[in-house]
Amino acid sequence: MKKNRILLALPLLFLALFINVSCDDDDDPQDPLVGLYILSDATTNQAIVDSQDNVIAPAGADITAQIAGALLSDVSCTDAANVRVQLTSGGIVNYLCKGEGGDPSQQGTWSVNDSRSQLLLTLNIGGTNVPVTLNNLDETGGNINGDVALQLPGSLFGVDDPFVSIDMNITFTEDTM
Repeated sequence: MKKNRILLALPLLFLALFINVSCDDDDDPQDPLVGLYILSDATTNQAIVDSQDNVIAPAGADITAQIAGALLSDVSCTDAANVRVQLTSGGIVNYLCKGEGGDPSQQGTWSVNDSRSQLLLTLNIGGTNVPVTLNNLDETGGNINGDVALQLPGSLFGVDDPFVSIDMNITFTEDTM
């Protein structure tokens, strides 16, 4: 009788072991940066100057419209206020037009370093992959904020210089689908 109980309990033990082993809790959790964002602010950290040392924009100037025009130029929404940047769990950057239908447009990739102090966006702008690194990354309160140094066409700022150097602070505010 004891032998029968052990023989009956043995398959149940294997079944319990199989269920326990197959339920793996090691799945990577979703990165908190995954989501939908609006480019909400871009402010100069230093004055933007042209090749003749003329000040184009002083330190602290709001250049959100120019930066949106440069970074988001490859998305065409019927209303510019509908432009969104989507960071996916697969490290893909999509642009989309919220509320306008249509599929998201893959525009690059993203990653964050191990210390979570830098967000690297590689964006396809006008057919060219442009690295945009947000340094001093702050990802609190549903925002992504950091300092960025870029060279952008002078035409964005109304000057003839082929490129101007920009040192700015940029903020993306989280939105909902």
